[in-house]
Amino acid sequence: MAATLGGDLIFATTVTNGLAGKLSAASNLADLTNAATARGNLGLGSLATQAVGNVAITGGSIAGISFDGGTF
Repeated sequence: MAATLGGDLIFATTVTNGLAGKLSAASNLADLTNAATARGNLGLGSLATQAVGNVAITGGSIAGISFDGGTF
C-alpha cells in the first residue's frame, strides 16, 4: 500500500498536516495571510477596495457602450 501512496508510510499525518494549512470556508476569506496579494492574484485593481458609497473611476472604457449625454 505504501507504494500506491508514493512511498509515504505516514500518509495520514501528511494529509492531516496538509489540510491544517487550508483556509476555512466559514471564515469568508478573513483568514488570508495577505489580502493585497490575493487581490493581485485575482487580477483585481483598486476598485475592489473602494467603499460602495465613495467610488472613484478615473479612466478606462467600456466597449460597445454609447452614452446619451445625460447626467451620470
